[in-house]
Parts: sequence; structure tokens; C-alpha cells
Amino acid sequence: MEDEVARASEAEDSELGPVVRKFLEELTERQRGMMDLVDLQGYTPMEAAEMLGINPNTARVHLLRARRHMRASLLARKPHVLEDLR
Repeated sequence: MEDEVARASEAEDSELGPVVRKFLEELTERQRGMMDLVDLQGYTPMEAAEMLGINPNTARVHLLRARRHMRASLLARKPHVLEDLR
């Protein structure tokens, strides 16, 4: 978890940095691991599943749930972000 939070701290310069840090703390260990490996380090979901020793389909579910949680968490804390992306 500390590595993921450390990478999130790189985003501290932006307004979303604290939100991303809090979000990562809210994830389960597997969700955080999948998001770290796939979204932050660039591995494929299949590679990440192998690294974590879990079924690829299970890994994809963890990643999907982590991304959904991130989206909902972000919009709950910073609803204007969605407008900024349009």
C-alpha cells in the first residue's frame, strides 16, 4: 500500500492529489494492487493477475471495481471535475 500511496503523492501538486491519496486508502488490497500494476505501472491485467497469483477474470473484476469506486469517489468529492472533462 505504501508504494501506491507514494505514487499518488506525485499528484499532490494538483487539486486532485489528496482525493487520489484518500481513494487509494479506501480500496481493498487486491483492488489497490491491480490498479497500481495496471493503471500506474502499465502492466496488462493478465500480467498483473500472474504477479498477484490470482485468476485473470478475478483480477479484471478487482480492477473494474477499483475504477468504479475511484470514479464515484472522485465525483462525490469533486463534482465539477466531470464538467471540466467535457
